[in-house]
Amino acid sequence: MSVFQNQGLLTIKLDTGTNVSAASVRRILYKKPDGTTGYWTASSVENNTILVYNFIDTDLDQTGVSTFQAFVTISGRNGYGEYVQKEIKPKLS
Repeated sequence: MSVFQNQGLLTIKLDTGTNVSAASVRRILYKKPDGTTGYWTASSVENNTILVYNFIDTDLDQTGVSTFQAFVTISGRNGYGEYVQKEIKPKLS
């Protein structure tokens, strides 16, 4: 599935491989094509292991390859998921 710049009608789901229902922090870390980093707070958890985030129109504001990673804190310990990369394509208009 293609992902386009400024597309807000889109959801990312990152499987952590572990039960994160007790996590005090649930984030989707990102690195944009220009190197900008940050995070979005996961909007929900599915099946106890999957972090879910619903994009808004301004989240994917750059074209190129973006990298995403799950991050959680459980009982004061940090956990990270695998990198997921996705090419953000320019829209036609």
